[in-house]
Amino acid sequence: MHQILKAMGDPQKGFKGIHVTGTNGKGSVTQMLTQLILSQGFKTGTFISPFITRFNERIQINNQPISDADLLYWTKAVVAASDRLQAQDPNFSLLEFELVTTIMFCYFNAQQVDVAVIEVGIGGAHDKTNVFTPLLSVVTTVGLDHVQLIGPTLADIAIEKSGIIKAKRPVVVGVVKPEVLAILTAKAQQTDSPLLRYGRDFTVANVTTNPDFTQSFDYQTPDENFKKIVINNIAPFEVDNTAVALKAFQLFTAMMKRAFDLATVKDVLAQYQLIGRAELISQEPYIMLDGAHNPQAIQRLLETLQQDFAQVPIRLVAAFMKDKDIATILKLLHKQPNLELYLTTLDMPRAAKEADLKPYMAPGDKYFEPWQQSFLEAYHNTSADELILIAGSIYLMSEARRYLTKGDE
Repeated sequence: MHQILKAMGDPQKGFKGIHVTGTNGKGSVTQMLTQLILSQGFKTGTFISPFITRFNERIQINNQPISDADLLYWTKAVVAASDRLQAQDPNFSLLEFELVTTIMFCYFNAQQVDVAVIEVGIGGAHDKTNVFTPLLSVVTTVGLDHVQLIGPTLADIAIEKSGIIKAKRPVVVGVVKPEVLAILTAKAQQTDSPLLRYGRDFTVANVTTNPDFTQSFDYQTPDENFKKIVINNIAPFEVDNTAVALKAFQLFTAMMKRAFDLATVKDVLAQYQLIGRAELISQEPYIMLDGAHNPQAIQRLLETLQQDFAQVPIRLVAAFMKDKDIATILKLLHKQPNLELYLTTLDMPRAAKEADLKPYMAPGDKYFEPWQQSFLEAYHNTSADELILIAGSIYLMSEARRYLTKGDE
């Protein structure tokens, strides 16, 4: 990464940034933090992965995806620089994520963004985005995912994610296990970085689920109590994610010498709809989309279902990637008494097929492909007051959202 960025003029040094990692929640925090920063009038870049509807969504400025023309321009420019480097050094090569990350840095720099909220791809220390010095870093959660790459233990993953903590730059930490917190705290002490963590430096109270499928809660710090903040989502874990985003935003406003306007914050959070995260796109029948794809995220999704749909028959259309802990995920799902599984696959090499799923399937589980057939089977067996849930893979959630909404927002 450093070679290609140097060849492009080190664009990552041309703007301020916030770096966000986490096993789960990093996408939500990245998006909410973007909206909060935009409310301050800053020209704001956002880098996410993967995309939901179109590839261009991965690189955005002020919520607008990079245009096809700009994407093509910067792709050609970076590939040309890569070719020159390879001519000098035959061992040089550029991976796809390195290409996309370099395009992002170049585009944000050329467009002179004031700040960019940059989501890590995988891990932290060795992620291709970890080539800039952020204003602050965020670690949302740490769990067992991508264990082949950054594991195998929880401690290994925590060490990897701690790699985005930079010297004398604050880090905001969400809900993590004591073992993880100890590792993050040690890294923060080594780098002389202030660490602000959920449960001590900020927390939530009086969480309420409302009839209109929103949640309200009080956001608290040792010195403040902001009452009745509303988010347009029913998942309990999104309350925690919102608290993390709020603490990061408080730090950002202080660094930029801007006022923290509570009325504006409340308005932004109440209006913003998180895409693909316990997202209800229909109410007759209820259809929910969620990108949960590892045991931790599935467990948190089940907590949402137990809170809001405990008495409602649920039909889950699910596909998984082969490298996920399918055995544990299906074991968790089989414990949900009102849930019926409609398993499927996706047309991609990483996707688990029927043979991969069969060893872990229960007698009542169903399997159909393509995934649209699985959805239709679930739909035809669902009445108006019941729930169809689509989860197990961000890629499935993305395809389903395009299919069911026809790409309309």
